[in-house]
Amino acid sequence: QDAYQVGSVILQELELNAPQDIFVKDGKLYVADTGNVRIVVYDLKTQNHYEIKNEKFKTPSGIFVNNEGTVYIADKDAATVFVVNSNGELIGEYGHPTTATFGKSAVYRPSKLVVNNSGVMYIVSDGAFDGMVQIDKNGEFLGYFGYNNSTFTLWDYIVENFFTDAMKERLSNKVPFSFKNADIDKKGLIYSVTQAAKGNALKKHDAAGINLMPTEMVDEVDFTDVCVGARNNVYAVTSTGLIFEYDMNGELLFTFGGRAISTEKYGVFTNVSAICCDEDNKLY
Repeated sequence: QDAYQVGSVILQELELNAPQDIFVKDGKLYVADTGNVRIVVYDLKTQNHYEIKNEKFKTPSGIFVNNEGTVYIADKDAATVFVVNSNGELIGEYGHPTTATFGKSAVYRPSKLVVNNSGVMYIVSDGAFDGMVQIDKNGEFLGYFGYNNSTFTLWDYIVENFFTDAMKERLSNKVPFSFKNADIDKKGLIYSVTQAAKGNALKKHDAAGINLMPTEMVDEVDFTDVCVGARNNVYAVTSTGLIFEYDMNGELLFTFGGRAISTEKYGVFTNVSAICCDEDNKLY
């Protein structure tokens, strides 16, 4: 618990409503204030803030900011990734890919995203099981990235070896878990978290989407977000506020935080949806 000390509590006066994502860049904290259908941009030094709003927004729930200050916003109910410049002006929209390889019936409900230095977006689509949706800056679908294999249990073994084909057909199809959230490091490696995937909930993907983390890790089944720290340490947080810190190879270093059971106090939480880290290794 002493790995990190509790700092301050901010943004209380803004009356956030069900915020779903945060991102810190160049001294500014960006908050996807989903319930209020806005993005809040808060200057950590001056404590001033401004809003990014647009009539096209419905449920802005994922946010990413590139080195030029361009803001990417994932909005699953609008089925769109919106792109806003540093002045808050809407400069791009990426709706359902029209590429034939994506398919008209494919699920496209962007909830989270990261963007690499080439402008390729890796989109976590709510309810999609094929991996993250890759879309380039021209809106072209490049394919799916990463994949969660279905776990093979004792029940699966029994079904496979002792059930007839007719009996198997009557069972519901088993689908892999979908990604919950993602982050990207300075080298372009993408990290993901998957809920309900015990022992394999946190992944570090290479350029081909292959997981570089150990196949069995110390983790939890309800990770909601992941972020990469300034020293290449990796943080994953559960919905109950338990924070896991790993080194770059997936070795667990610390756990801290936790749930606020009977009282509110600094350093514990009721419901966590996101985590991010600044260049000074401060966590938000």
